[in-house]
Amino acid sequence: MYLTSVAIAAWLQNQNQLSIFAIAVSAIVAWPFAALLGVGIAIDIVPVILIDSHFYGKWVVAPLNIVLYNIFTEHGPDLYGVEPWYYYIINGFLNFNIAFPLAIISLPILFFSKLIVSADDTNRNVTAVLCFCLAPFYLWLTVFILQPHKEERFLFPIYTLICLSAAICIDHLQRLISWAKYGRKAIHYTQYILNKWFVIGLLMLHASGSVSRCFALYKNYQAPLHVYGDLMKVAHNSSLHPLSSYVQVNLCVGKEWYRFPSSFFLPENWKLMFVKSEFKGQLPKYFESENPTSSIPSHMNDMNLEEPTRYINVSKCHYLVDLDVPTESKLEPRYSLQTKQWKVLYSGDFLFSSGSSSLFRALYVPFLTSKKVKYIKYNLLQTTRLAKRRK
Repeated sequence: MYLTSVAIAAWLQNQNQLSIFAIAVSAIVAWPFAALLGVGIAIDIVPVILIDSHFYGKWVVAPLNIVLYNIFTEHGPDLYGVEPWYYYIINGFLNFNIAFPLAIISLPILFFSKLIVSADDTNRNVTAVLCFCLAPFYLWLTVFILQPHKEERFLFPIYTLICLSAAICIDHLQRLISWAKYGRKAIHYTQYILNKWFVIGLLMLHASGSVSRCFALYKNYQAPLHVYGDLMKVAHNSSLHPLSSYVQVNLCVGKEWYRFPSSFFLPENWKLMFVKSEFKGQLPKYFESENPTSSIPSHMNDMNLEEPTRYINVSKCHYLVDLDVPTESKLEPRYSLQTKQWKVLYSGDFLFSSGSSSLFRALYVPFLTSKKVKYIKYNLLQTTRLAKRRK
């Protein structure tokens, strides 16, 4: 995202070398698909090939591999789920509220403004430059809308371009408003009171929506970070955790495997393990202890098929993180109710999506959200075997 902004800014200042370099670094270091936003990375990719080949133990072009897998294979990323074409429209509105629809209509508004308001030669050059600025946003959005597999993170490289496109749209809406209200006058269009209040109104609406969205995300989904954040307290509290620091501690997850934030949350000698749940895809695996980058891992597949070797028996778990949903199954029981086997150490409120209003779980509205959403417990549980050991 930031490198894309650097590339566009450099291009606007005729610093072509910096522009090409920014796109290249964005594609090589951050995400290979960012190459779609620029050209000229062939020379810059050579050092990456050499470094990757050294660590992988064979000649490899890692950025090319991910593109080949995702685009040129029969299954590609579709194995991990598909979404309808309007997925990014909804997602863009959630993250940018009114700025996203403004970005969507920026090019038509630009052309309409050019056609109606001004047609002098000076503005022709400006219009051409603005079209080039808008092109990467439209190109990126079009390409990824056409892909069946969609994820929110795929829009990240154009976040700043969404803001730029929305700003261009607002600027030309001001031109159209001043032309419709006052015609062609000597005063600059930004000096009209109506235009000033128009921009202030949009900014206030956008700011309110953004704050509401941020607060909703924090209020509804903060529990996992707090629960995992308490692991260090547990590990250093001998009255809660009687095991020696040299003993491996198994922290298990079932259906909540995908909300595990990072291994940085795990105390020393704690290890994340998986117990079987209703999820039937391939779960992550630890790197091999020897030659981790060059050895070919066992029990892996490119079809997202379930690998039974990932699981351990729940009886081997010392701790368990689980979302206490009202419904349960054989593979996803309510562990918090199994009081003979588990004890709840820490809990946090987590949004119960199916029992909450779509609008109020997306945006926080004071006094109304609490009436329209439902929360359930996100638990850190400890096996009762440790409690008996303390005694």
